[in-house]
Amino acid sequence: MAAGTYLCIIAGLCFVSTIGQMAGGWRKRNTDDKAIIDVAKIAVTDYNHRSNDIYFIKFMKVISAQSQVVAGTNYDLHVKVGKTNCRKNGNAANADSNSCVVNQVLTCYFEVYQRSWENYNEVTKSSCS
Repeated sequence: MAAGTYLCIIAGLCFVSTIGQMAGGWRKRNTDDKAIIDVAKIAVTDYNHRSNDIYFIKFMKVISAQSQVVAGTNYDLHVKVGKTNCRKNGNAANADSNSCVVNQVLTCYFEVYQRSWENYNEVTKSSCS
C-alpha cells in the first residue's frame, strides 16, 4: 500500500515538473497573443461602460498577462490605455475612433473571468491610474 502511495506522489511530481506548473496555477501569457488582446479589449469596453468618467479610455497595449484555468479561464491583465478627448454620449464606437486624441496615458489592472464556449465574460476587478 505504501509503495503505491509513493508511486502516485512521484508520478504527480514528474507531471508537475513536465508541464512547469500545477494545474490551476497561473501561467504567464504572450502580450501579443490575439486572444489576450481580445480579453483586454473586452475589459476596456466594460470599464468605459461602468466608469463615471465623461471621457472614453482607448486600448493601447497589453503590458503583462497571466491566465489560470478553472471552470473557465481567469485572466490577470495590466493594460496601457489612453484617456481620450471623446466624451461618452451613448455611442461606444466613438472610443475607438481615429478622431479620439489621447490626452493622458494610464495603466489599468483588470481581472476577467471567461467561459469562451458560452461567450461569457465577466470583469471581476478593474482600476486605472
